[in-house]
Amino acid sequence: MQHIARAVAATRAEIEKALRGPAFSPSRPAKSWRIEGPFDSSYSLAAVNRETARALRRANWPVALFSAEGPGPYEPDLAYLKSHPDLLSLMQAADRLTETTADITSRNMFPPRCDDMRSRYNLLHGYAWEETGFPTAYRRDINAHLQGLLVTSPHVRRVFINAGIRVPITVVGNGVDHLKTRPARLPFALPKRKFRILHVSSCFPRKGTDVLLKAYAEAFAGDSKAEKEVCLIIKTHDNPHNTIAADVAALQADHPVLPPIVVETTDLSPAQLQRLYKKANLLVAPSRAEGFCLPIAEAVLAGTPVLTTGWSGQTIFRDNPMVKFIDYHFESAGSHLETSNSVWAEPSVSHLASLLRTARTSPALKWRKKRRAQRAMRKTHSWDNVALKSTQAIKSIANSTPKTPPRIGWVSTFNTRCGIATYSDHLLKGFPDVVTVLANESDEIIQTDTSTLRRCWVSGKQDPLDNLYTTITREDLEIIVVQFNYGFYNFAALGRLIRRLKADQRQVVLMMHSTDDTPHPPENWLSGIQQDLALCDRILVHSIHDLNRLKDLDLVDNAALFPHGVPETQQTPAAALTPERPFVLGTYGFLLPQKGYGALIDALALLRAEGRNVVLKMVNAEYPALVSAQLAETIRSQIVRLGLTAHVDFCTDFLEDAESYKRLSEADLLVFPYRPTTESASGAVRQALAVSRPIATTPLPIFEDVSGLTLPLPGFSAPEIAEGLGGIIDQMSRPDQDGAVAQSLRHAQNWRQANGYSQLSERLYAILSALHLA
Repeated sequence: MQHIARAVAATRAEIEKALRGPAFSPSRPAKSWRIEGPFDSSYSLAAVNRETARALRRANWPVALFSAEGPGPYEPDLAYLKSHPDLLSLMQAADRLTETTADITSRNMFPPRCDDMRSRYNLLHGYAWEETGFPTAYRRDINAHLQGLLVTSPHVRRVFINAGIRVPITVVGNGVDHLKTRPARLPFALPKRKFRILHVSSCFPRKGTDVLLKAYAEAFAGDSKAEKEVCLIIKTHDNPHNTIAADVAALQADHPVLPPIVVETTDLSPAQLQRLYKKANLLVAPSRAEGFCLPIAEAVLAGTPVLTTGWSGQTIFRDNPMVKFIDYHFESAGSHLETSNSVWAEPSVSHLASLLRTARTSPALKWRKKRRAQRAMRKTHSWDNVALKSTQAIKSIANSTPKTPPRIGWVSTFNTRCGIATYSDHLLKGFPDVVTVLANESDEIIQTDTSTLRRCWVSGKQDPLDNLYTTITREDLEIIVVQFNYGFYNFAALGRLIRRLKADQRQVVLMMHSTDDTPHPPENWLSGIQQDLALCDRILVHSIHDLNRLKDLDLVDNAALFPHGVPETQQTPAAALTPERPFVLGTYGFLLPQKGYGALIDALALLRAEGRNVVLKMVNAEYPALVSAQLAETIRSQIVRLGLTAHVDFCTDFLEDAESYKRLSEADLLVFPYRPTTESASGAVRQALAVSRPIATTPLPIFEDVSGLTLPLPGFSAPEIAEGLGGIIDQMSRPDQDGAVAQSLRHAQNWRQANGYSQLSERLYAILSALHLA
């Protein structure tokens, strides 16, 4: 069946290739290209569309422009077109080059509508995406309807691969040479200051103007000399997300002695904008995420140095001597897109303030250094270069040989009593192809191993992993997915395995369930294998804390957030709360000391001492380790000692998921009383999120990625847990649709839809396929 599946996949790829028509060849005339999207305004997407069309026409392509946005076509601004007659002629050409007669149709619009494209080759061109989250519906449409993506920066390409887009993705950049113009007089006067700081953006939250204002105050507030020498000019435009005027007023109220800040919304021509850049001493762009960041290129062309955040699309300018980077850490993205599990960079206010103070007193860049930077910018980022790379991408797509699905090896504990084994099983059930599981030797196998499972390594610190490597080689696996936990491998052996696999031209994806070195001896620190980890094609982690720890190790470009999943199960409605029946608390997960179950039982005793009719249902399987068995006996003794035998149902059996969910559904409130731990994420809390019950957790980083889905307890001690649970029980006894309990249930429902294992399996398989195609 596996061979048949691969044959069908290869046949389908060949058929799709044939339907696209014959490949490009020098003897055939140039193909026709239809560009769809806005092109009749100063909007950045409009500039990309019209300049791409002009560059393709200079390269002798028959080109047409068609005016459209995400919702559909619209009538362009005729006054704008009359002042740009070449665009009018390109628009008129769209009557002849329709979607069915043009060989290529490419779009740049938002949202990225592509399910109605009908040309032989259908693309998105000049496309930018900033934060790391990407909507599932967009991904599915792109994979189903497009033959390729032409994107603005390596960052965008990484984001799309991490989102699971498996069509060819080519970095074509953006052009900046349309900005080469003679500066024109500004329609407003600038403050007369020796050091002018400029910011140009929409002032969306993503643009980091709040960071800029805080750093500006930290650098110069209270400095009477700076008040006379420094000013900040913010060039923006009105939009629903722009609150800069109010933000500036609030800052000035808090800091009476502050250099002036000017907010200017007047629309400027490219020539006037060039004048503004030239009049500035420094451009500051503390963006949280960018796809390219055109103002940086504009400033460099004008000879103005730049400070910008050291992450996302603007790192394409990393080698430009006029661009310096602000330090940052990762945070959950707070954009208006509200994409699930999305991350962006939070620039450091203190570092930016320090850079501002340094820039104020630093000598100006030497003329020759500026000239080199400007020449490099014009050469690398020209529209003709964009057109050339776009044409080459089309030829590559047309001449590509279809690839069969990747042969995947999955290194993990498997078919044992282990949370990572369960996690692996959930993900692999959704894969559309057979995966070779490379499991550890174990005496605790739950059921008979399948024919595609190979037990070829030993968990712990002694195995050199030679047998694992030999098995991978013998099976000729192309992508190796390694489930990482600190206790699984000898670090030196793991690093050597990664090096050997990469030397064999195999791809390595490391899924890390923990990244905190602090509880471990130095020989088990990630820093010791940093160079090996840098070789991995991807390092997938479960939390933003993990991303920041990897950033501290200079592991950024190959790291990505991949959330823990939640099983999809039938929801059982909660029983009505009545005075006649007890309130049922529930808890779930392996029986281990760091889980805090002893404190929960003490809290139950305190609640009952208050006169609350509360009982506890514990679904806590013994882990195959002596410490777990000892804890079970301790808890049984504790229950008896506290007189709670009739009020605690303590189950330590390893249950099937369906039985666990049935028992958890009998609870009114689920509790996770964990003590401080180095784990990055809790698989148990996600299992519990599968049933729609309120969940209370202790205040730990391990639960931060489900913040808003759960209810925080005030602490870890029994009195604190009892206090928190009492408050939640009181809330639940008087239902409030806007209360914390109701809100957590609503958020959890949305989270379940976005993070079900079937969704994550689909995405992970798409990521692996995309890496295989790259």
